[in-house]
Amino acid sequence: MKQSLFESRHQADWDAFAMLLEALERGKAEPQTCSRFAADYRQLCQHLALAQTRGYSSHLIDQLQQLAMRGHQQF
Repeated sequence: MKQSLFESRHQADWDAFAMLLEALERGKAEPQTCSRFAADYRQLCQHLALAQTRGYSSHLIDQLQQLAMRGHQQF
């Protein structure tokens, strides 16, 4: 799969996860919005592994790694 297609398919999910992380980091996340946190985090980690395996750009990999590290901190 080309990187552009991969990004277009998943960018909305990454953006939503980033917004959830921002809410969690500020301590203002609603409990119902956090119910899928573990599944979303796992999916993000899978996307990161795919991006690394497929040799996508370092910009994309860095973006996903940052989200993964922030998600790990919230666990």
